[in-house]
Amino acid sequence: MRIPRTSGRACPARSVHELRVRHRPRVQRRACPCCPRARAGAPPTPSPPRPAYGARHDQPRPRRSRIGNSARGSAGGAGAEGPGDPPSARGPEITSEASRPIGDLRLSDFPTDLYNPRMSESSHHFLIIGVGSIGERHLRNFLRVDSVRCSIAETNADTRRKIAGDYPVEADYADYRDADLASFDGVVICIPAHVHVPVATDIVRAGTHVLTEKPLSTTLEGIDELKRLRDEKGVVVSVAFPQRSNETLRELKRYVDAGNLGRVRLVNWFSGQYWPDKRKDYPPQYAQSRFTGGGVIQDHMVHFVNVVEWLFGPTDAVCAAQWNLGLDDIETEDTGFLTMRMAGGQFAHLGTCLCQADDEYRFKVVAEHGVVQMISLVEPMEIHDVRTGATTRGDAPTTDRDDIFVEQAKHFIRCIEGRDQPRCTVEEAEQTLRTILAAHRSSDEQGQFVEIGQV
Repeated sequence: MRIPRTSGRACPARSVHELRVRHRPRVQRRACPCCPRARAGAPPTPSPPRPAYGARHDQPRPRRSRIGNSARGSAGGAGAEGPGDPPSARGPEITSEASRPIGDLRLSDFPTDLYNPRMSESSHHFLIIGVGSIGERHLRNFLRVDSVRCSIAETNADTRRKIAGDYPVEADYADYRDADLASFDGVVICIPAHVHVPVATDIVRAGTHVLTEKPLSTTLEGIDELKRLRDEKGVVVSVAFPQRSNETLRELKRYVDAGNLGRVRLVNWFSGQYWPDKRKDYPPQYAQSRFTGGGVIQDHMVHFVNVVEWLFGPTDAVCAAQWNLGLDDIETEDTGFLTMRMAGGQFAHLGTCLCQADDEYRFKVVAEHGVVQMISLVEPMEIHDVRTGATTRGDAPTTDRDDIFVEQAKHFIRCIEGRDQPRCTVEEAEQTLRTILAAHRSSDEQGQFVEIGQV
């Protein structure tokens, strides 16, 4: 049943200022001091104007040390819990994990133009299916785009009520099938990976555009039908690999495509974190099984695999190993390594550890004419040219994880308006899925190389 929502109580001053602290994993929010004063009957105090998107805030960001770099939030997961059994005949049953709170004050205490200050008649209306960890992030950042309205579908009643109270949503549903899917400009799927394809197929069948979370699925079942329906209906189906909207990696992509590095020989990529500290709702239920999207390779390293294939082309074969070394409260692996042999002759060696005490990030491209390295996904790359001996920094601006999601949302809107093409198509996400499935087979078979064509 559709439940309409109205805007919350307005604060006397436009008030929420986000202070993004570079060395902490999540955005901190400070409410303006006039809100409690206004509720107490005291006259409001002036509040500075809300900074424009992309502007720096009232305190400078301290530069990040090269040692102990902090990752912003977890890298993977659909942000939802899910059953361990396959979808029912009626359609995929969905559940979602508890959402991460954003602070003590409710956003409904503040003006509705905080998120979309220039609402117009031509606004786009999106349905977010699943508003757990990653679903709430998508909701928050879609609402930062001008002239965007959002509704939500969430099976967990407590999570649904909280998110509907914290954000200016148009409507909330207990089941996405209760909504008129054809009435939305697009649908964002943020539920466990094993139901991404059947839910996307339902939405495409209704003629509505889709942005689905990564990975595309945990099996290849139903992907061909999804592609067939997409082409028949003429809709956009894009897969949310947010690092393709990362301006630093997009700059690297242009650098590689222009041939500035010469022949690429090797890619090394490693990330480490203590995952329980990154998720307030840890452990997420989906992480208990590979079937629902859990496991370090499928849930976390899939981002790296997709970026490497985007930069350097498809994988030809892969070998992998993964273990559970320290997170006893999840049933899947928390540490893994894989080596990718690319069709173009390059090799990539990727690793992730979710149970180490410090945060670590290293990315290096070794090529004929130089070396590119990054110590963070939100800061510029460094380029060393072996021909001149010079080391320079890239031009991409320092950013943060939410800004990447805002750009991803804007790009999806450009796609549905016919002004751009998906940054990650179903075909590209299927290629990454085949690499992940081959990596699983390799890790289960003593780390032997597995040809992607065998999957």
